[in-house]
Amino acid sequence: MTDGTFGNIDALAGELRALGRLIGEAAAPAAGAACVGASGVLALTRLVRGMGPDDWFEMASRNGLSQWLALPVAEQDFPLLSHLLATLDDLAFRTEHDALTGLANANFFTRRLEKELDRVNRDGAVLSMALLSIDDLDGLTGRFGPAWAERVFMELARTMGRVKRPYDLAARLGENLFGLILPGARPHNVCAMLERLQAGLAASFACSGGDGSGNGGSGNGDATAGVSFCAGHTTCVGRISGRACDFHELATAALTQARRKGAGCIQATKLPDESFSPQATMVHSDEKKFLFSGI
Repeated sequence: MTDGTFGNIDALAGELRALGRLIGEAAAPAAGAACVGASGVLALTRLVRGMGPDDWFEMASRNGLSQWLALPVAEQDFPLLSHLLATLDDLAFRTEHDALTGLANANFFTRRLEKELDRVNRDGAVLSMALLSIDDLDGLTGRFGPAWAERVFMELARTMGRVKRPYDLAARLGENLFGLILPGARPHNVCAMLERLQAGLAASFACSGGDGSGNGGSGNGDATAGVSFCAGHTTCVGRISGRACDFHELATAALTQARRKGAGCIQATKLPDESFSPQATMVHSDEKKFLFSGI
């Protein structure tokens, strides 16, 4: 069972014709071969969102697809099928996202990073990556409990969602490790974003009395001052050698340096021998202002 969205009629018709040819070839028995399971019947289902019966009949008559049987599927008529589709969508989301925060998980983060690095090598683009971890999490969890730590993680995720740009990717990579993929961002842009994230996280707990709930909190105001993170980030400009794991190691090294310097530290590192993009691909100052500030 596959899914699609009604939009390009020619593409959909071409797909069904190609599938019909494959089915015909597979169903035709080889010369001299016994026909096994000839009485069996198999139904193949192709879900197309947004297409009604009239749309289908017009497309089928124009493209010679009369051998296909179309069945309208409306939510009110097929509640169990609608529930199944919703369940499949939910499972697909869960395979790529962290259950607690809703951020992307490590596997999705790595796949996206590989794609962005391919784009860097193909187009000579700019790419930055940042890793974050909450300061003194064990000590604060011991004082205020594991539920408080989960609230910190969820508030950090919400703040990341507010601060990042629509095409950036935020992820939870481990128990106390978060990541950002920032296409087009140079080191000073990344640093400014992380500083806004730091301020936003602290402000969330300051306004909530320390528990991050936004409802006055539990009175743990002394925890507020301890809610901060260390961050390490790295940037590549132009074509590079190496893969996602190499880029990740550089950001990890920067995060380690930041932790050694103390709570709330943001540390940058660069790829060695980085090359710069040709002038034609550089973003002008007014375009940078729009990309990174929205004004």
